[in-house]
Amino acid sequence: SSNWLDRIQAGFAWAALVLDKSDLALGAIQSVVDSNPNWAGASQTLAEINANLGEVTDAVIEATNVL
Repeated sequence: SSNWLDRIQAGFAWAALVLDKSDLALGAIQSVVDSNPNWAGASQTLAEINANLGEVTDAVIEATNVL
């Protein structure tokens, strides 16, 4: 199911972030957020990846979406 694939892709995004592959992590999670804009966990992950990349404004915007 699409939901499971999105969860797996979100996991890959986290793994890429841990491995300091932020650009890869951003690409992986952005498509998940695009297909599931109401999934708070994906938006939180995107916010954390943006923060890791130094994109503070984008991180704050995405974090606000989680709230």
